Amino acid sequence: LLAGTCIFIGWFSWQALLLAILISTLNFFAAGKLKENRVLFYLILFFNVACIVSANYIVSYQSNLQLQFTQVAFSLKPLILTLSFYTLQHIAYIIDCRREVQKHETNFLQFMLCSLYFPKFLSGPLTKHAELKAQLNSQEVNQANMISGFNRLLLGVFKKMVVADRLAPSVHSVFDFNNDYS
Repeated sequence: LLAGTCIFIGWFSWQALLLAILISTLNFFAAGKLKENRVLFYLILFFNVACIVSANYIVSYQSNLQLQFTQVAFSLKPLILTLSFYTLQHIAYIIDCRREVQKHETNFLQFMLCSLYFPKFLSGPLTKHAELKAQLNSQEVNQANMISGFNRLLLGVFKKMVVADRLAPSVHSVFDFNNDYS
């Protein structure tokens, strides 16, 4: 699952994958030493906040000055905003470890999976590390779970294609002319 997650994120942007791995690695190794080292806690917190501030600065700098990045063939805005969200998740993790709300993860690969897990990497939601770890470890792969998951997927496709797509024209007619409606 971790390999698939890395391939998915790397396909989107290998720069995002490398930066996410760097942020996760630093947070993983720092979180184990936060209880006894207050200075390290503030340093890693500063590092995470600096990542968010610099990401938002790059987005505004790129959009205000219309910079052209010759080495990057796509807009940096989705990448930077994703990593801002990702860094917020790590800030919550190190604060929880410092306050001893949750124990520091000792398995690096498990931590990386919970950090990089692709369904939540791009848009969330912000979850506690322990909650996602419990969800990833709770279900074994068997035929009943596969059938249940496939049925749930089909129900979601049905809702999207039948319900949402049929309601879209009327919803857009209101949202496109929202000044005309109370």
